[in-house]
Amino acid sequence: MNIKWKKHKKEKTPKNHSTALPHSAPDAGGYLQNQSFHKNMMVLQRRYPEIVRMLETMPPTQDYDFVPTPKRMMNLYIKSKNFFYYDQEDPIADVKKQIAELKLKNTRLAVFLGIGLGYEVVYYLSEISSQQDTSMAILVERDPYVFLAALRTTDLTEVLNSEQLHLIVGAAEEEMYLNFQKYFSDGPQRFLFVRSMAPVYHLSSLRLNKEYYLSVIRHLREAAHQKILEYGNCPEDSLIGVDHMLKNLQEIVANPGINLLYDSFKGKPAIVVSSGPSLNKNKHLLKGLEEKAVIIAANSTLRPLLAMGVKPHMVTALERVKESIRLMDGYDPADVADVYYTACPVVHEKNYEVYSGPRIIVYRAFDHFKWLGIEKGMINVKASSGNMAFKMASVLGCDPIIIIGQDLAFGEGDLTHVEGTDFGDHQTQYYNKPRIQVPGNLGQPVWTDPGFWYTCLKGYEVDVAENSGRVINSTEGGAYINGTEVMPFQEAIDQYLQQDIQPLQIIREKLAAFTASDSAQEARQVYRNILTSLKDMDVILGYCDEGIRLYEENKDHLNRFLTDPEYQAQHSAGLTELQNKMIAPRRNCIQLHFTWQLLLAHVIQSYNIKFEMQIIDTPRRYDDRQLAAADTMLQHAEWYAVISDLVKIVKGKILQAKAGIEEQYDVSSVVTEH
Repeated sequence: MNIKWKKHKKEKTPKNHSTALPHSAPDAGGYLQNQSFHKNMMVLQRRYPEIVRMLETMPPTQDYDFVPTPKRMMNLYIKSKNFFYYDQEDPIADVKKQIAELKLKNTRLAVFLGIGLGYEVVYYLSEISSQQDTSMAILVERDPYVFLAALRTTDLTEVLNSEQLHLIVGAAEEEMYLNFQKYFSDGPQRFLFVRSMAPVYHLSSLRLNKEYYLSVIRHLREAAHQKILEYGNCPEDSLIGVDHMLKNLQEIVANPGINLLYDSFKGKPAIVVSSGPSLNKNKHLLKGLEEKAVIIAANSTLRPLLAMGVKPHMVTALERVKESIRLMDGYDPADVADVYYTACPVVHEKNYEVYSGPRIIVYRAFDHFKWLGIEKGMINVKASSGNMAFKMASVLGCDPIIIIGQDLAFGEGDLTHVEGTDFGDHQTQYYNKPRIQVPGNLGQPVWTDPGFWYTCLKGYEVDVAENSGRVINSTEGGAYINGTEVMPFQEAIDQYLQQDIQPLQIIREKLAAFTASDSAQEARQVYRNILTSLKDMDVILGYCDEGIRLYEENKDHLNRFLTDPEYQAQHSAGLTELQNKMIAPRRNCIQLHFTWQLLLAHVIQSYNIKFEMQIIDTPRRYDDRQLAAADTMLQHAEWYAVISDLVKIVKGKILQAKAGIEEQYDVSSVVTEH
């Protein structure tokens, strides 16, 4: 799908709104106070009001002049650099030449690095985007004065109105990652186009701000990569989570959810405790704070805290690996009687078996928890139990949230964790990789692992940006988390933790709303959904068989089409019809939304995302679109085979879960319904 320009109703100027910015605009003596500027500003006010506010508050500048060209167009002269943005003889010919020299191919996501006077954006989107099959565009301009010059020079209303174009103006480099994270989160799977992304620019923009625009591309790719990681690395890995969820069904239906505690501590403080090495410096200050704040700890910190007589109110768990059982095993029941195991039920089922304390169920923001059809509370958790503990405090409404032990970096003496953790304070998996430096809480750069720790750090940045209250980072060492206020833990205690709030009493009272009858009702609902999905999976398997049959019937024809130009010329007329026929079974699978999206998506999505990105990028390898279409059809054979195998695996696990519910609950009424 290409970018299409949509017609819009004529904009009316809002009352009491001035579109003129004479104090801050390059104006050439008022020559450019024209109709295009007013139209641009009206659209900008409606779609990007924050940019309008920035433009209205900019101080005056004398660094830019408009200069007419022989082609009756304007050029931009930058005094401080002593050069014209475009060729003075013919700016449009210059733009065409610059874009042609980029040698673009299959640019499904166009990233404009600078806007100039808007000529390159208008030219590309009107003349080039259809050739490139461009579906989306991002426009980044570092210099607001240059953007303002474009508003005064060029009619950009259709550009600014397009829902497929995202505009960033004057953003600092440190804001870019969060900006792109939001961009990829707001649109349905925009990150699929990152392999088919290409920068579009005039060399003058790089001359002005080369390092800035290089960082834009780096942050864009990093944000897309992190977004893809949220969907899993491989089907086998994702299958573990679904398998554990199904094996934990009895725990899910038997225990209350975090939703019963939403906003229960609004305006009350929380302490989020993680197991970084800096926790050695201030963990002793936790004693006596149990009544003054909600204490939420990552599961790796529970043993060190209990060893010094500190009981967190909740302990979070997210890891699916069997080794994590050690973190919850071996506690005296009396010591954990009031410590709620607040786990996402993708953890190994033995975690629940070995832990004698109370439980709270927390769903991660994955669709297979929606498939269950029973409300427990869903949180958009990032990579670690530490990230989860912070999000827990956020949904409880806590303010401020005080973080300790969240180093995400190597500590003094190359320590990786606090003393007393089950896996030791020098965990070797972090030593066998290259290290990168990031800003530290204490004002000096620190070394971190570019893999897991860095992923957690970037996840924290997103979580802090989304949190509405104050976040105080009292981690006395470690990596700085953008958006937090660094403060020694003792100072944070003196300032915010002086009143008793009785957290444990509030938690008990809220969770008492969940009863045994709720549990039985939830079991029947899950069973109802199991029966529905078993039928759907048989239908999906039939579609996959149909897709494989169509491939076998047409593979020789398509391979010859790819390799024989004469054969291609003779058979090109029927290619579109064949393509629709061979892809139809896949489309039919996706139409079964309840089972496909809610149950199967988490298992298949890591494969499906890579497949989608591969298909989107296929035209880059060909000069002829029909050859790309033929290649795409051949690639679908693998899709049908892989999806069929994965669905069969999930079906087997669903049948096991069905038997488990039948053994524990009376579901005869549900069987009668179906």
